Amino acid sequence: MRSLRSLGGLAADGHVSFLATAVLQRQNEMALELALDELRMYKKRFGRIRLTDEERRVLAVKGKSLDRRLLEKVAVIVTPDTILRWHRELIAKKWDYSKRRKSPGRPKTSKEVEELVLRMAKENPGWGYDWPARNTLSRPDSFDAGFVPPRSGLAPVER
Repeated sequence: MRSLRSLGGLAADGHVSFLATAVLQRQNEMALELALDELRMYKKRFGRIRLTDEERRVLAVKGKSLDRRLLEKVAVIVTPDTILRWHRELIAKKWDYSKRRKSPGRPKTSKEVEELVLRMAKENPGWGYDWPARNTLSRPDSFDAGFVPPRSGLAPVER
């Protein structure tokens, strides 16, 4: 405390801590400017930089936390619009429930239903290959004309 008082009473007003903060902030700004200049030189010399998905994710998360004007000032490798688009896609992917899906597309028909349809097709050969689609009232889209699997040994009936 005694050494702070010897600075002419500036510590009592908080001016010393303000000056120290201003000096550190200026040093950080200069370091940032140096890093940005290095990136610009690298990009100019080697052209387009290919980023991995993880690198895009990091830039998207960190870029979204910056103010748009600051992002326009510091974004060197890609444009601010690209960084913000990556962030939007990241959020959209988070909420699309893709991790919950077991497999893409429609779920398989249960074994019991498949066996029942095959048994009925064998017992009634005159109904034709596409009879499930014509005779299903509750869900007409639940069967298609190719429902009877080729491994069943049943051939389409001529009409």
